[in-house]
Amino acid sequence: MKRLLYAGIFYLFAIDVLAHNSAVISPSIIEKINITLPSPTNKNSPRNDYIEELLFAAFSKENIDLELQYTTVRMNQLRVTKSLINDEFIDLTWLPYTNERSKSLLPIKIPLYKGLHGTRLLIINKKNLKAFEKINTLAQLSNLTGVQHHSWSDHDVLIDNKLNIKGDLHYLGMFKALSSGIIDYFPRSALTIRGELKNNKDSQLIIEPTLVLNYPSYINFFVNKKSHKLAKIIRSGMEKMLADGSFEIIFHKYYGHNIEMLSLGKRQEIVLKNDSVKLQKIR
Repeated sequence: MKRLLYAGIFYLFAIDVLAHNSAVISPSIIEKINITLPSPTNKNSPRNDYIEELLFAAFSKENIDLELQYTTVRMNQLRVTKSLINDEFIDLTWLPYTNERSKSLLPIKIPLYKGLHGTRLLIINKKNLKAFEKINTLAQLSNLTGVQHHSWSDHDVLIDNKLNIKGDLHYLGMFKALSSGIIDYFPRSALTIRGELKNNKDSQLIIEPTLVLNYPSYINFFVNKKSHKLAKIIRSGMEKMLADGSFEIIFHKYYGHNIEMLSLGKRQEIVLKNDSVKLQKIR
């Protein structure tokens, strides 16, 4: 009887030790998280593969299995912001950081595009090339008419720098206005300008070859003010990506070639102020 009692006690002890050792040496249990993102405003715009890959990589660093889905309704910046503030429809978005936006949403202040969102080149009509050859300063550029939708944060930056900007046209209408000569230039991010011009397929439109506008502008992930756990996961995962170089690899995969093709270092730089942001560290 005693043998059976001792055997039983030993068995329970062994199970407890094995369970403890297993917990120590086995990998963390993978948690699953489902996140809803806003669908692109323009029906012709694809989903953002770069953002998706960053998210999957960041969550993987935290041993979390991420599942993404998109809203059935297309959402512009204003609707996205409102939905996230009210904790409706979406869990996460990526938007230009502004001091005002950070009061109502929780930002993860790691620049997703390495600050290049504020590096702007100009789409122009090739008929106006000579007019731009004479431009080297902000004051000279202010004599021409640009375009940027009034709901975009960059619109306010351009206006604050005393540029003449038309803000009431929709995205595709901006290209038509360039072709017809209603406006002179359309500032676009160095990250996307080549792709946008290719998709537009208007042979009259080109990238102005000599100028680059630069101002502080950062695209960050944003979550609802109460979503501290989600923000912590994303921040921690991305910090690990920055440390091990995987962030740089993903960025270069999507944007390295395009940036090289634009010869940014050879262009005349026009610096603009942006008082709506606090400077963020670029890594």
